[in-house]
Amino acid sequence: MQERSNYENSGVNIKLGDDASKVLYEAAKLTWKNRKGNLGEVVEIFSDFSGLRAVNV
Repeated sequence: MQERSNYENSGVNIKLGDDASKVLYEAAKLTWKNRKGNLGEVVEIFSDFSGLRAVNV
């Protein structure tokens, strides 16, 4: 019987991808304070799990 394919067997590392996303998100957040009060300021619309953000123009 042939083993079913899955992400791990295909060489995809989900945890590594999640970890990389977290690192890049935190790095991007550091740039937000530079925009405070300026065009392009990142605005947190809701402080919930959605993570929804807007750019003030």
